[in-house]
Amino acid sequence: MADTLRVLNGVVIPTLAKGGVIKRRPIAEGFAQHHGLDTAAVKLLQDLRRKYGSGPLAVPISLRPQLLILDPKDAAKVLDETPIPFGTETKEKRSVLSHFEPGNILISDAAGRDKLRPVHEEALTTNSRVRPFAERFQKVISEELSDKESVVSRIAGHGKELDIPSQVAHYLFAFGPAGMATFRALALLGSHLEEQKKAAEEARNANNADRPYSRAILLESLRLWPTTPAILRETTRDAELGGKTVPKGTQAVIFAPFFHRDDERLEFAHKLSPERWLDTEVDVDNGLLPFSAGPGMCPAHNLVPMVASLAIEEIVRQAEVELVEPGLEKGDLRGTLDHFEIKLRLTKRA
Repeated sequence: MADTLRVLNGVVIPTLAKGGVIKRRPIAEGFAQHHGLDTAAVKLLQDLRRKYGSGPLAVPISLRPQLLILDPKDAAKVLDETPIPFGTETKEKRSVLSHFEPGNILISDAAGRDKLRPVHEEALTTNSRVRPFAERFQKVISEELSDKESVVSRIAGHGKELDIPSQVAHYLFAFGPAGMATFRALALLGSHLEEQKKAAEEARNANNADRPYSRAILLESLRLWPTTPAILRETTRDAELGGKTVPKGTQAVIFAPFFHRDDERLEFAHKLSPERWLDTEVDVDNGLLPFSAGPGMCPAHNLVPMVASLAIEEIVRQAEVELVEPGLEKGDLRGTLDHFEIKLRLTKRA
């Protein structure tokens, strides 16, 4: 019971307070940053792993079975075996999302996902690192960020039964975190000048819409500060995991900050390390899941980094970026970075 309360107070409540899957609340984000709540949550789960081992840990929360995933191998199995037996349609997601996108894939059962997933993959060109209309994206981004009124310039064939408007609503809501991650990526570049030089050099020499280094910085910002901290799956039948039988209706919780910042496993846990992302968007072996993984992986895992990297590239091409606040210490990056508090100084490049 004592450890259940620790998980409730140290992981569940702070995550919900920041907004869960819909948005990030400024007051809660600021409180989490100034009190190191994400770092404390990681240390709590490390302590539980030392106490109980690295297998799935049953925690009686929310009046139904909960399972904390503590081993990257178990996380990989849960994500790889989506949507059966580990479904993406959890009670918590339905309660949050059903009021404004009731027909969306996030809260659809396996049969619904079979219909909806192809729609998403076609619309978002899921399997293409650079989408067919990338040059148009690049042109619009360049026009927007080069405009004299822009911030940068001032400072330096599917079934008719599918609910397509609901899918579009999801795209609009889900793209919000891309802006959060982009600001955090710029904060990283503003405090790591050598990496900023590499990004600026890439921008000067680019001859297509692929920006591998800026893209890697964006993915690293998502590793360091996940915009979706809790990846949830619910068992649709009894399942085997970590040598244990998991009953139907159990919610499996993959707390991304724990895997991304586990300094007992990862020597780079609190450092900027973009090189690992130059040719991938996921590192399942290490539990690094900026866009989740497996069949339930975010279908925009290529689109978002492409668009964000083009925006980052346009900014560093025009201006030198300096992080004013909050401070970021190289080699020991803070566990929470409140994007609402980020202040950047842009100076026009010579």
